[in-house]
Amino acid sequence: MDDTMKRTSTCFLFLQFFSFFISARADEIVIEYGEKLGVTFMEELTPAERDGLERFNKNPVWSSDGIWIAFTDANGQSIRIVPSAGGVAFTVYKINGENSTNTFIKEICFTPDSQRIVFVVAVVDPELGGEIINHEDGSVTYRKCIPNIHSINIFSGEYRILKRGGFNPSWSCDGRYMTYIEFNERTWVGDTTFEHNGAPAIYDTITGETRYLTDYRITDITGLGGDYLLNIFKYPCISPDKKTVYFSLTISGTGQIARISFEGGTHEILTVFSNEDTRCNNIRISPDYSWLCFDTSHEIVLYKIETGEFFNFFTGRKFEERNYGTVESSSQCMHHACWAPDGTEICYNLSMYDTEIVNEYIHIISFNSDRYSGNSTSVNSRTPADFSMIGNYPNPFNPSTTIRFSIPEDNHVTIDVYNVSGQKVVTLENGLVTAGTHSVKWDASGFSAGIYFAKVKADNSMKTMKMTMIK
Repeated sequence: MDDTMKRTSTCFLFLQFFSFFISARADEIVIEYGEKLGVTFMEELTPAERDGLERFNKNPVWSSDGIWIAFTDANGQSIRIVPSAGGVAFTVYKINGENSTNTFIKEICFTPDSQRIVFVVAVVDPELGGEIINHEDGSVTYRKCIPNIHSINIFSGEYRILKRGGFNPSWSCDGRYMTYIEFNERTWVGDTTFEHNGAPAIYDTITGETRYLTDYRITDITGLGGDYLLNIFKYPCISPDKKTVYFSLTISGTGQIARISFEGGTHEILTVFSNEDTRCNNIRISPDYSWLCFDTSHEIVLYKIETGEFFNFFTGRKFEERNYGTVESSSQCMHHACWAPDGTEICYNLSMYDTEIVNEYIHIISFNSDRYSGNSTSVNSRTPADFSMIGNYPNPFNPSTTIRFSIPEDNHVTIDVYNVSGQKVVTLENGLVTAGTHSVKWDASGFSAGIYFAKVKADNSMKTMKMTMIK
């Protein structure tokens, strides 16, 4: 069977599955809200899109039922979905070709029923103050975009505009309320008369009413620097009990985590960060309402709601509240983390930089709250229940990565690294290791780029993990 027939067969089987799934859930599909714009059809990726599928994707988000992960291409021109267990990726929405030079998809999220993807379309409109700046090196800068909130039903293909002039949408767990940041479409032409421009808002999908949580409004656009994401309020999210809205608040150039009652009123600042370059982006609440995760544009940070402690997600290291966000390497950054519905995993965006191109990867890593005990050492104070390979970070990596594993009791542990030919290239550990969670660093400076496998043996058990080195 040739490639064309294989792709056609795969697409046909996928659409058959969708037809069955639609029929099975037809009684759950409710009347859409917002202004209907049209209907689009799911498409198989082109050969060029498939070639770049592993390296050029951004903004991952899990569906509430755990079946799908949605993401955008690196250029913000399309939305794609793939089964979270792995499989064929399909495009569910694509920017019309004639608008591809001035329209971009910036953020996405699923509605709680997992039927719709809600996303922000940022438009550069010169009539509304938008600017497209062409540089001598061929690069282009887009300034003063107008964000609008759209939705696409992944089953019916119907797409709508939910809000003209808004960004950072997220949902209450029951799907009734959408919270977002208001941004009037006439902001960039100097019209600052709109009463709640820049304020966090809650839209009631049943009554059609919008409530604003604060009296704030933008009065001077110079502080925005031509980017609506420099607004002082960003990334609101509603707690599962619908009593609290968390958000990022920029004060004197420094990002802070804050919260406010679901009914509005006076907000409370939860942090006292002092670094001027601190950012608190893409805030998400864990399904059990115990954690917030957010990124600093370079690394992913966890905030424990009960204690107010902060931890590096990957290393488990507790941050001093006034001094977090130290980046070990400027060649990579982690951002746009999203919880799995059961809270056991997080998917995130890894950006790897070199002199010519930015590679964008989507990764999934397990989450275990026991790793974040408040200790600053590499060994967790709680004894793990079983032998496990936690993973390596970063992955892909250049030139070093840290392998994390846990053992429930003192044991002889060996860690060997093999190449794709099955040849052992290095032994990282061979000796007695105490019970707990441990980290072992591999500096691969003298090795060529490619796929490697780390094998961790403890007593009669063995775990294997795939690692990718890039240069």
